[in-house]
Amino acid sequence: MKSGKRSIRRVQLLTWVAGLTSFLLVVGVGGAAAAVRMESGTTKVNLNGFQVGGIDLAGLDSAAATRKLHERFEAPLDAPIPVSLDGRSLEPTTRRELGASTNVDEVYRQALKLHQDIPAYKRLWYRITGMSVGRQLEVVTKVDGDRGALLVRRIAEEVNKPPVDATVSVVGSGFRIVDAVPGFALDEQAAAEAVEGASNGQNKAISLTGKPVPAAVTKQNFKDVIVVKVGENKLYHYEGETLVKTYDVATGLPKYPTPIGLFKITQKRFRPTWVNPAKAPGKWGANLPAQIGPGPNNPLGTRALNLNSPGIRIHGTTADNSMGYNASHGCIRMRMSDVEELFDKVEVGTPVIIQSAGPARLMPSPPRAPTIQDLVESNGVAAQAALPAPAAPPVVPVPVPVAPAPGPAMPPGPVVPPLDLGMDDD
Repeated sequence: MKSGKRSIRRVQLLTWVAGLTSFLLVVGVGGAAAAVRMESGTTKVNLNGFQVGGIDLAGLDSAAATRKLHERFEAPLDAPIPVSLDGRSLEPTTRRELGASTNVDEVYRQALKLHQDIPAYKRLWYRITGMSVGRQLEVVTKVDGDRGALLVRRIAEEVNKPPVDATVSVVGSGFRIVDAVPGFALDEQAAAEAVEGASNGQNKAISLTGKPVPAAVTKQNFKDVIVVKVGENKLYHYEGETLVKTYDVATGLPKYPTPIGLFKITQKRFRPTWVNPAKAPGKWGANLPAQIGPGPNNPLGTRALNLNSPGIRIHGTTADNSMGYNASHGCIRMRMSDVEELFDKVEVGTPVIIQSAGPARLMPSPPRAPTIQDLVESNGVAAQAALPAPAAPPVVPVPVPVAPAPGPAMPPGPVVPPLDLGMDDD
């Protein structure tokens, strides 16, 4: 081993000696001094063995070296990279747009400095002898991951679409169920991996994928639809878009109209309890019960379907004579057997479309004073003046004793019916 090293040193020494001898013989001492001064003023790398990223810089001035290095390391960063989503072409990108950059200019400046730091006489010696300096500098490509993440987010904003739920649309005097439209979502995890591979130069193209996003409410969710036509005073029960039954109902008086629009059932109440909304001194309901439980006098009947409109319900009544008329204080009255049947078929969330279908149809009976069912149905907004005046206490005559007269017995007096609390809404 030692003898081998000594042999190498002898070869190197002989090379140096041969070079020096040639130098002295060719240019002489004066010429050597001039050559040293010339080497001190050079600004290009002209020695063998100065390499940047595998490119030999020997003999290249700054402009030529920079051009050659940029062609190798910078130009590829600006080459277009195709981007597609499920086979559909999107706007292409580049590695530079994805955050890739190189330090090639910095490494070239470092190579120049290393070259200039070599003493001039040594540089001249390397040139004359043709020996390699043996300096190899590497170019590093870095990637700013935030730039790729920004691209993924931008694409997601462009292609992502939220689902559209199915709805009931009122069309003229009817309706139709508009089916749901599924949404779309970019697979952002897979997209981030594809973008990272492209920014590092591993992928020559970016292929993205996505998946549909189902709607929460589809056409199948509209199992039932209720249509109420005010003026016609009919309730139509549909299963989907198929009419299954028609009911006679009573809707609101012109003074207390049933609201028009698209609503839904918010609560199903089995044998409900009516709670007095105006049980307070000075209020219209001050003299009425605080509540009325299930039974024949309950204003809501045996079933009630609350709508998302304050005080408006579909409920039962014993006032069957009001069916087919605008007779309520805003609610939708049904015969007791009808509301019980409908109650068992529909669920909370069922759409209720209330439409105007002509002028009000009033009951032929003569006007009467408001009863508790009317006041209950108006949800506590009836004026105190609308209440019937309380009955005057009966006058009890002072009995005058008289002698009984013979004759036939007196017929019995009239029977006073019990107070009718009505069967309407709260």
